[in-house]
Amino acid sequence: MDSTRVNTIGKAPAVTEVVFSSNKKTISKNNEFKPNDYSNITLDDLKEDFKNNNNPFPIEVFPTAIRDFILNAEDTLNFNRDYFSASILSALSLAIGNSFRLKIDEGWTPKCILWIALVGDSGDGKTPPLKEAFSPIDNKENELYELYKQELENFNQNQQGLKVPIAKRYIVRDFTIEALTEKLSQNPKGIGILADELLGWVKNMGKYNNGSDVEAYLELFNGGKITVDRVGRTIIIQDAFVNVIGGIQRDKLHEVFKKDFDANGFIFRILWVDPGQLPFVPENEMKLDIEHKKNYERFINKLFEERENPKNRHLILSAEAKKLRRQWWNEFGEKHHYDELYIKGTYRKIREYFNRFLVVFTILECVDFELQHEATKDKDNLQVTKASVEKSITLAEYFFRNAIDVRSYKKNPLDAKGTIYKKWYLSLPKKTLGTNDLIQSGAAVEIKQRTVEKYIREEEYFENTGHGKYKRKL
Repeated sequence: MDSTRVNTIGKAPAVTEVVFSSNKKTISKNNEFKPNDYSNITLDDLKEDFKNNNNPFPIEVFPTAIRDFILNAEDTLNFNRDYFSASILSALSLAIGNSFRLKIDEGWTPKCILWIALVGDSGDGKTPPLKEAFSPIDNKENELYELYKQELENFNQNQQGLKVPIAKRYIVRDFTIEALTEKLSQNPKGIGILADELLGWVKNMGKYNNGSDVEAYLELFNGGKITVDRVGRTIIIQDAFVNVIGGIQRDKLHEVFKKDFDANGFIFRILWVDPGQLPFVPENEMKLDIEHKKNYERFINKLFEERENPKNRHLILSAEAKKLRRQWWNEFGEKHHYDELYIKGTYRKIREYFNRFLVVFTILECVDFELQHEATKDKDNLQVTKASVEKSITLAEYFFRNAIDVRSYKKNPLDAKGTIYKKWYLSLPKKTLGTNDLIQSGAAVEIKQRTVEKYIREEEYFENTGHGKYKRKL
């Protein structure tokens, strides 16, 4: 490929002072260096490529070798850049798992658990980039399975003095909460849920146990201790790490935005990836550059090496990083603290994710250095840099904008009501009203008293503030 990349609308790339991969090279096999095909790409190029996407995934947050892999897969495999970038982010955070966490203060040590939903229409190509991003981890699972078969054979031949072998997993696709916690107990550094259809994961919560699975998942999101009690058995995980990623169709989103998921905060824990209406992309004969794929695999392999270390190590913030982190944390919070409920709930979880992104980018920065320079860093004393904070800010704000956009797909409960009801309901002031006031306002549009009394008992539409007082919710 020519070193000057032509973007998707056929214009020559613009030139700016910001060049993310200038004068850099990516690692080739046998620790040789391979010229970077994308070395002349600038920030303006990335923006131009996403001319029809008002909120593109900021791939500049990744190390050069990973960004080049994303661009090459877009050119050759027609992968959507947002889907592939988010899938890679999920795979990298799973590879890190419980190996590292950020120490902000005593008792405040977030790790990089990510729950990601790829939003699109049927046939938008969400699954292929997801599979490609996780293929190095799948390969490692295959190695584990071969080891398990060998251990099982040895056990069957001579059981004396041997423990029953266990088939360990990094990824689960179809499971119950019991099976999930059991896999966690076998792989304490963390596992990932991959769901081609994320809605199935959501619908199965509480299917057989009156909703208790939802509460268990809320605890899993926090990454702390979880206890699952079932008949005759108790499973306790002291330090959980469960990533989640999968696709969901736009016309099914309203099924996720349920009232109870708003109330318990589940909906705010999802990182939404929605590239919008995708343009038609013709098939081509270009082949994926295998060296870009190998470079990405080196990152995954390097991260998995750290899983062998029994310690869970802490990252600390440099003075410069601490100052910038606190500044953004406070300013972002102040900006949205007085917004309506959905935005308020979203910004709070985005700030939590911001801390988790700091773990990802700090470790990626370390691994990138080690691969580029064939060096080893002291990972017991890693510091978060200002650059990692800046990347985390960029990514946090990308996901925040997506969360606000995705809300537009939420089904309005008023759509289930007739025209007269909606006219009456929307005419009510957003303040507490007495039952008699509501009955009188209903009579004005010819709604009978007993009908109004029935309506105001519907919790989806009205909040009972006590003593015959009600306030409309929507």
